[in-house]
Amino acid sequence: MSAVVRLTGLVGLSNRIRAALAARPTPADLARARLAVDRALAQVHAILAKHGAQPRDLAAPSRRAYDYLRSLRWDTIPTAAARAIPTARPATRPAQPAGRPRTPQVRWAGLGRFAEKLMARLARAPSPQEQSEIRRAIEGASGRIESTLRRQGVANDRLTPATREWRGWLAWMAEAENVAAYLAAVDRARAALTAARAAKPRPTDTEFALEFRPMRFIYRMRHRGTTTHVMMPTPMVSFDVTAFADLADLVFGDSRTAKQRVVERMKSESYADLFDEIEGLGGVVDATRGVAHDLAESFDRVNARYFAGRMPRPRLSWSRGLTRRKFGHYDHVRDWVMLSSTMDRPDVPAFVVDYVMYHELLHKRHGIRWSNGRGYAHTAEFYADERKFENWQQGEEWIKRLARGE
Repeated sequence: MSAVVRLTGLVGLSNRIRAALAARPTPADLARARLAVDRALAQVHAILAKHGAQPRDLAAPSRRAYDYLRSLRWDTIPTAAARAIPTARPATRPAQPAGRPRTPQVRWAGLGRFAEKLMARLARAPSPQEQSEIRRAIEGASGRIESTLRRQGVANDRLTPATREWRGWLAWMAEAENVAAYLAAVDRARAALTAARAAKPRPTDTEFALEFRPMRFIYRMRHRGTTTHVMMPTPMVSFDVTAFADLADLVFGDSRTAKQRVVERMKSESYADLFDEIEGLGGVVDATRGVAHDLAESFDRVNARYFAGRMPRPRLSWSRGLTRRKFGHYDHVRDWVMLSSTMDRPDVPAFVVDYVMYHELLHKRHGIRWSNGRGYAHTAEFYADERKFENWQQGEEWIKRLARGE
């Protein structure tokens, strides 16, 4: 049996290529992308030959990237007319080596670190004077970002997801009343966590450093010396005392229903409104168009056929990377459907994308059923509805094929 061959850079190249092709490249950009892929594949083949190996011997992430690059049908990829690109931009990703396609994404270097320093100051119960200093720093940074975007003509879809998230956070925190709401939430959360920790059989005597920041998880906690850092999504600023008590129960308690109670709090109107406000300030991008398939078109087909056109459209996006285990995800809190970019290939029929879209929309319809503190998304009723898809068996067969890397 041949040893597993591990390559560096191939996954990153496949992600950049897919992003460039989905953005409808000019013919010249398409030619450069094709040249970059041809060179990369030639290098892969040379490395495999040197080791006496085959593509199947590549490590799983590299094999998925290799399969994707090999599957590209260059003559079927739509292109756009030549377009002007601003020559002056804010801090961007490092220039790609010759032959690689230009990426349309723009980021601000150090923006996250800047925000984290501010959050560290906010976690230490700053004085009114320091609060004003922090707000002015946030207001200045937010203003510079917005003026640069306007001056350079950078659209929301040019920004990296992290830049959009921090942009929204800074814009929201630039308002004095929001800084006050942030600090009040820190106090409520600290009181609840301190009480829950004190109730443990062997309570630890450490200081809490709390942050409300852009993140996809309910919470994250880490210990550094005598300090316990707890990170929470920014919209949790809307949590009241009882909601933070539920969160503290999830962190330190043993209640089976704690997670259910917190998730339900995150689905509340106040949480959703704040989430939408911050996301809107960062710049919403509905990234539905892929290289071979468009998620908006898939949603419209599925909605018309299986939901009588009455299903409200959720956020739609492709995954950033290629997957083999999970081909779709529905986020109940954010009302967001994400489908795997592995399906965004010309050889994958549209009904396969529709099948996974239908599956995720069923999650939106059925919600989560809770029992003994555990959430169940795949119920008997769910599976019964899933089999109503016209090409259900063929869809399942295709998903299994893609999971095997075929």
